[in-house]
Amino acid sequence: MPDRVILEEMVSSVGVDGLRELYEIFKSDATMRLDEINSRKNAIKNLGENSDDDLAILKRHAHSLKGVCRTYGLPVSGDLAFDLEQAIDSGDPQTILEAADKVLGVVPGEIEEGVALVAELTAT
Repeated sequence: MPDRVILEEMVSSVGVDGLRELYEIFKSDATMRLDEINSRKNAIKNLGENSDDDLAILKRHAHSLKGVCRTYGLPVSGDLAFDLEQAIDSGDPQTILEAADKVLGVVPGEIEEGVALVAELTAT
């Protein structure tokens, strides 16, 4: 569930139009990172000679997703992205896949809840 207080503070800081614009940029960036996480899942299933590169890329996307989700009022999604980062550090393919599935299962819905809350907060 989006953190209303964070988004209200953003409205105060950047205004109604600013929040709308920033949230669209956030949504686009987060969606790209989710797509990358999803596309790396197949590589993780079969950890092989290029797995270090795949894991590094996956970790970079999880780390960035964590930051933007927390910044834009989605702390649960940020925490799940952090859990994915930690799973990657474990090196265990099953743990990584489970964490990735949680991210992919929850974050898109939270982003949409955030879009709805932004629309509510910026309605004129």
